[in-house]
Amino acid sequence: MRTILITGATSGLGLEMARIFRQQGERLILVGRRPLDTLTDPLFTADVYCQADLSLPDSHRTIHQWLTERGVNQIDLLIHNAGIGWVGPVADQTPAEIAEMVQVNLKAPVAITHTLFKQLELASGKIVFVSSVVSQLPLHKYAVYVATKAALDGFARSLAVETSGRIAVQVLHPGAANTAMHAKVGTDEAVYRKYPSAESVAADMVRAMGRRKRHIAIGATNKLMRSVSLGLPLIFEKAMRQKAAESDQAAVKPHTVVTGGADGIGAAVARRFAAAGHTVTILDVDAELGQAVTASIGANASFIQVDLSDLDSVQDAVQQLARWSQVSTLVNNAGISAAGKFEQLPLEQMLKVIDINLTGALVLTTTLMRQDRLANQHQQVYLSSLSKYVGYPGAAVYAASKDGLAAFAKTMQAAAVANSRVTTVFPGPTRTAHARRYSPDNSREDKRMSPEAVAEAIYEGAMGKRRLVFPGAGAKVFAIFGRLLPRTAERAMKKTIYDKL
Repeated sequence: MRTILITGATSGLGLEMARIFRQQGERLILVGRRPLDTLTDPLFTADVYCQADLSLPDSHRTIHQWLTERGVNQIDLLIHNAGIGWVGPVADQTPAEIAEMVQVNLKAPVAITHTLFKQLELASGKIVFVSSVVSQLPLHKYAVYVATKAALDGFARSLAVETSGRIAVQVLHPGAANTAMHAKVGTDEAVYRKYPSAESVAADMVRAMGRRKRHIAIGATNKLMRSVSLGLPLIFEKAMRQKAAESDQAAVKPHTVVTGGADGIGAAVARRFAAAGHTVTILDVDAELGQAVTASIGANASFIQVDLSDLDSVQDAVQQLARWSQVSTLVNNAGISAAGKFEQLPLEQMLKVIDINLTGALVLTTTLMRQDRLANQHQQVYLSSLSKYVGYPGAAVYAASKDGLAAFAKTMQAAAVANSRVTTVFPGPTRTAHARRYSPDNSREDKRMSPEAVAEAIYEGAMGKRRLVFPGAGAKVFAIFGRLLPRTAERAMKKTIYDKL
């Protein structure tokens, strides 16, 4: 008899999976936000049900305490099923709604996995992440949801390399099912009533968990959709770049905003755009470095101190930006990392990575859109990472944040109007303090690309309205390598990075 923990178990797919596992005689631990006395299904008892609201930052502690009180020392199967969605124009989503979606769909699974790592390792257990078939689709009405699910995919990919031989990791990609979630997010009832039943989808998911394959789309149609979504960037990349290359001339002096512009790639990007005649505003938490870079650029530059992990600070920065012209180029460059073995890294440090790299960028971008601070003819630039293609064992949460950012960028590209474009950048190892801080081996630093060379590639890509930018030949080779031989690339990354930690 296995011990199986399922989040989001009070309704929909989670409830149906629980019913199947109960029939199989498994021991269940069911997690949901509703009080026990409101649950009428006899499946839920005080010995089985743990009330924990995953939208709260301490939900993982609540679950851990519940397990400790009942002497649960091993978990054979952890199913991260809980999730929330939102439907509508991305600019209509409030910072609070974005933060809640990142918390439930990404931060909570990371935190719960980290907290329960020992119980899983003792059982040589398995973690199943319930993602979505849309995690690779640029659906503009689901932009933040897509970003969170793509980030979950990225986290799982790198974590799987770290835990190989100790804990199995699997990602399931179901399509839409007829559950209450669609009613909550505003989907037309006539539409979601046509979706497959929760019972049938849950049964397919349980069967898929018996397989060793890491990524499984649920249902024939969804398998085809996922295959197409993964292949489209390669098939249509040239055509999309040609379309994006149609330039528009701005009516006013261009204004470029660079997050994380106080150092490294960000500082080099700020200087490059300023040299081209742009007014530049640097956003960074480090006031001393930010003001120094601003002073070195001269009259065309200004600085705003902002903590991207603080939603109020982001709102204040947007208000300060109103002093200048609308933003013609927004460069979402800011990012931090947390390098080390996942189970040994401080959880708060890893969650901070998500707050800055993903949530902060989403909130800043959507707030600028909602407050009409982006020019009619503007460019959005997102700095992702080569981890999107080759994984990053030893920095799984960093990979998650960058995969989520890339997915959001792809959605923004699909939703962009004729006179606005989106560029996603996938830099490789760069000669910066950031790289030195998090790399397990700096002996070959001279082989890394200079931040100025990366900035030049970013500038040329943005001004050329290119959809994807891989600075340097090495980045392109690594991306192709990771796409064509993913498992070989993962093993190489494990040997190069994780094994040296």
